[in-house]
Amino acid sequence: FLAFERFGIRTLEVMIVVFVGIMSVALFAEMALVGANGPELIEGWVYGFIHVTSDDIFTITGVLGAVVMPHNLYLHTAACQSRRVVREESTVKRAVWLSSLEPVFPILVSFFINMAIVSIAAESVYGQPGAENIGLTDFCYYFQYLKSGCVLWGIALLAAGQSSAITTTYTGQFVMEGFLDIRMPTWARAVLTRLVAITPCVIVSVAFPDDLNLLVNIVNSALSLLLPFAFTPLVKYTTSDKFMGRCAPPVWERWLLRGLAFAIYLLNAIAISAPGGGFFGFIFQENLSAKNAIWFVCMVAIQVFYLWWNAVTAFTSVNTEMLPLEQERAYEAGKFAEADPIKSSKRALRSLELTEQEEDPVLGNMNQPEDELEFNTSHTIT
Repeated sequence: FLAFERFGIRTLEVMIVVFVGIMSVALFAEMALVGANGPELIEGWVYGFIHVTSDDIFTITGVLGAVVMPHNLYLHTAACQSRRVVREESTVKRAVWLSSLEPVFPILVSFFINMAIVSIAAESVYGQPGAENIGLTDFCYYFQYLKSGCVLWGIALLAAGQSSAITTTYTGQFVMEGFLDIRMPTWARAVLTRLVAITPCVIVSVAFPDDLNLLVNIVNSALSLLLPFAFTPLVKYTTSDKFMGRCAPPVWERWLLRGLAFAIYLLNAIAISAPGGGFFGFIFQENLSAKNAIWFVCMVAIQVFYLWWNAVTAFTSVNTEMLPLEQERAYEAGKFAEADPIKSSKRALRSLELTEQEEDPVLGNMNQPEDELEFNTSHTIT
């Protein structure tokens, strides 16, 4: 994807859509070949939650972490900031509305992709010996009777891996530039972020070759556990009148978002301590011992910190006021940078010059004919 980066972030977004499309087609073709039970599938959608037990908490958190990955929230924020917007109220409100809708479609697509995987597993794996331990490494063994079963599964995994590599690399860029103020060439950034991500995976895979499926599930549940650290602050600021000003969402939407943030925290808090949650629940299923006493102290410490952090984040007041609507949100060192290299092109520089001229009437009148002022005001969006 480094070869395509010079064409801009839009091109990379198209590449991600293509990879996700390939993955979707492969999985839905696989689901059709397996022959999913339609009525039972709809039943699971509508009221399948009535069959949920405490043993399913670990699976639920794993699905949540895999579908709503916390690092993608940073990626979406940075992608929104890479689009320059005319500083007019109607245009800004439309940009906010479209930016609010944008994450919905990827989450829906991710939901249906996971639905296809669950359907394939329900038809091919459920009821088989050791089904609870089956995962990515041996999933296709159970539908080898299909002519192209494992081939389609391999294509889906390859497409998923490539799209994930692109998104995580860019998320690493935005985090390093926004939080750490570290800047480096694209190839070095890609190599560094990939090494940081892959090296621990290789070490763990070599150390625990027989537990790879369990480790994947633990990683997904850990992503769910970390989700409040990205989602709760996002909800706090986007529902604040002081920070969002006239672009703040309506009251019903604010309480809906706050309710979702609390539900995510509560689900993960339960998973930390409940039997079947995948973390410390085993303490309550085993006999009392010194080892379990130590684990219990660790669990309490984590729960206290988890509750304290979420409560402080949710209930402390927002001190940062919204910038005037008409003020350009120019890039500053230490904030999210624009991922698109086209920013440095003549077209983008020309757009920036036009914006500066609009903000300075004297400069605009000196450098432009009067009949071009209206044109430049209405075509600054890039």
